[in-house]
Amino acid sequence: MKDYTILADADVDAADLYLIFTPDVKEKREYQGLKLAKIDEDLCTKCGLCRDACRFDAITEDIQIDDFKCEGCGLCYHVCPEKAISLNERISG
Repeated sequence: MKDYTILADADVDAADLYLIFTPDVKEKREYQGLKLAKIDEDLCTKCGLCRDACRFDAITEDIQIDDFKCEGCGLCYHVCPEKAISLNERISG
């Protein structure tokens, strides 16, 4: 009976196990994690409620989404009185 080792790199945001090993990839799947916030400039009044609510500092002073910092939690979406923020699919891995 042969011994087998199975490795799973479950860190989908920064899958990097292949840097250490050179595995034979048996299967790949897209991972759609949390959403990405997007601001509709036509609806946004720049009130700053979304920026103040964001615990990831993903909304800049001039009310722009920093895609790298956005974790897709949706809090900005829920606090926006103008409904100017949408949450869109994002492939994370």
